[in-house]
Amino acid sequence: MSIETQTAKVQTFLETHAIFSTFSAAAIAAIYARLSRLVIAPQEILLAMGDPGDAMYFVESGLLEAYFVHPDTKNRVELSLIMPGALVGELSLISGQPRNATVSAIEESVLYKLSKPCLEEVIALHPEIEAAISSYMQPSIQRKQLGEALENLLGSAVSMETIETIQNNSEWVNVRSGDLLFNQNDVADSLFIVINGRLSIKTTDINGFEVALGEVGPGETMGEYAALTSSHRTTTAYAIRDSILVKVRPEALQSVLLSYPTAFPKMMKDLVDRHIHNFIPTQPSKTRAATICCLPLDDANQNIEFYDRLQRTMSQYGKTLVLTADRFDALYGNPEASQIPFTHSLNNLITHWLNAREQEYQFIVYVGDRKRRNWTQRSMRQADRVLLVANPEQTASAPQEWERMLLSNHANTQTDLLLVNANQPTFGANRWLPERNVEAVFHLDPHSIASMNRIARILTGNAVGLVLAGGGARGMAHVGAIRAIEEHGYDVDYVAGTSMGALVAGVYARGANWKELSILARQFSNPKLIKDPTIPVTAMLSGRKVTRILKELYGEDTYIEDLKRKFFCVASNLSRSRPEIFQSGILWEAVRASMAIPSIFPPMMHNGDVLVDGALMNNFPIDIMRRQIGNGKLIGINVNPPSMKKRKAYTFGPSVSGWRVLASRLNPFSKTIRVPSINGVVMRSMFVNADYQLRSLHGMADIMITPQVSEYGVLEYDKFQPIVEQGYQAGATALKQLVT
Repeated sequence: MSIETQTAKVQTFLETHAIFSTFSAAAIAAIYARLSRLVIAPQEILLAMGDPGDAMYFVESGLLEAYFVHPDTKNRVELSLIMPGALVGELSLISGQPRNATVSAIEESVLYKLSKPCLEEVIALHPEIEAAISSYMQPSIQRKQLGEALENLLGSAVSMETIETIQNNSEWVNVRSGDLLFNQNDVADSLFIVINGRLSIKTTDINGFEVALGEVGPGETMGEYAALTSSHRTTTAYAIRDSILVKVRPEALQSVLLSYPTAFPKMMKDLVDRHIHNFIPTQPSKTRAATICCLPLDDANQNIEFYDRLQRTMSQYGKTLVLTADRFDALYGNPEASQIPFTHSLNNLITHWLNAREQEYQFIVYVGDRKRRNWTQRSMRQADRVLLVANPEQTASAPQEWERMLLSNHANTQTDLLLVNANQPTFGANRWLPERNVEAVFHLDPHSIASMNRIARILTGNAVGLVLAGGGARGMAHVGAIRAIEEHGYDVDYVAGTSMGALVAGVYARGANWKELSILARQFSNPKLIKDPTIPVTAMLSGRKVTRILKELYGEDTYIEDLKRKFFCVASNLSRSRPEIFQSGILWEAVRASMAIPSIFPPMMHNGDVLVDGALMNNFPIDIMRRQIGNGKLIGINVNPPSMKKRKAYTFGPSVSGWRVLASRLNPFSKTIRVPSINGVVMRSMFVNADYQLRSLHGMADIMITPQVSEYGVLEYDKFQPIVEQGYQAGATALKQLVT
């Protein structure tokens, strides 16, 4: 073939190609001038998976095939046959990524090569070429991603025909963070394969409460049971982060399953395992937040050295990657990658690259930059959790406009506030909260190893939570148990309690150690400190003394948000018939409400509601703590073990005269009428529900400490010394057994 004939053939090829036919003659000439021709023999490899993307090719004649080896199963997954007119290698060239598939010739093939430097020259002259190539390669990207997902789903090598069958009977769906995918009771006309992202599965129980069942991530399916059985959805699905899914018609999957005999049993087993796991209430979800977006609210917290220290600390609990815009550009191999908008054809590929890093790293920390909005938005859309980072002394507490704009699109993503203040006590968190919808506030001293370790445990799902049950004087056993916990090296990050447990937890949350708690126990050993009898209209005590003690103990203006350890306590809301969980506000008020024993202390008013002792509804809130710390270590101290003493033989009937009871006690010749005391009835009534609840909640704790203090009355504060010792012995025994 003469040079003139070959030139004409190549130009005709470009002019009639699906991508380049709309370009100007000048653009086609620019491409042609930079092409080099090559011929490859049958079985010869043109591109190898993992090689750098240094060129792209136009196929003039012949036949090639594209395939990849699945990284987990090592199976060969055939992607497509490559025929004349196709582009080869454009994906890696445009994205800057290594080759994601191998291409070899089935028969002798003629191709034209365009190197990366040459393509960059052409794009500089004709920018429209980059957009055209990017659009052309979308089916290749989807085919590769779908092949990987089907390999995981079916558990065996996937053929090219299988990928095409699913691709031709499916729809690609993009779901924004917080959006609803489907509702419980919807008619199921399809199932979903998750390509990128993460979704939450929830259901509504018989009482109308929404219950979280678990999470679904890349390579997993949703809605398959309802779709395959033509029934209604049994759950509701929300996107936790921006997600890409393939919506598949059930008949398409059914036809594929016929070709994979082992796939259906595997799918059903996965479905049953997930169903069983979701309905074991004592076990936390095994999916934890792996991606965190740190959004600095001031220039001081933009310093990368701080995030590198955080990365080193978090790495104690798993491989951790910190990504700034510059670091992402460098790793991705494209100096402009971080600024690529979501509407760009490379967006799907970038999202897929970021999700692939989650297979390599256990935790990824994205560092936002308000000067680079595209990167910051992408970081937030990839994150399971957004952490606003600020300096309480330097940053304006009111949200700035750019902050409002960014957060407005992520209302359903967990957002917390981290106040970084070196060498200073925690303070002032409450002034940040009225205009921000944050779930929690954390304080951090970046120069304190203990403080850095605490935030690392919290962010990685390894926080230590301590729950202290109510129990009156028996609650002094918490002091001894905490001594054992500290001696065994546990640093508690979250502490919670009810009633007397709330009182001790509040002091411990301020940073006290077991020795300081012992002083508290001694103070409460004198009943006169809290007893102030009054006319029993609402309660037998006025509550003035206990209120004064709490104010002196915590300070009148100490906020829960400013405590060293995260804290909550539980009261019972009589006005609304529900537990009241205090995680913010004035500390002494919260504890006072939690320990307002009915008929003993007067109730507390809170936002117009009447609150009494939390023991009525949740005396041992380990269920609440488990939801807060996820997979972290939960230590529970139950000071209300079943009594080993014989039950008292009471001798009263359906009606009781107090006068007759008193007379029987004063008259030595009459038989004493044995009745329980008012205080005894009230206190025991509170703990009956707690004992009942404990049977179902006991398994939620990783370490359960149960001091044997049933022989002590709930008002015997003067017996604090043996009660504290019982707590220490029980704690030491439980923790020693754990080690051995």
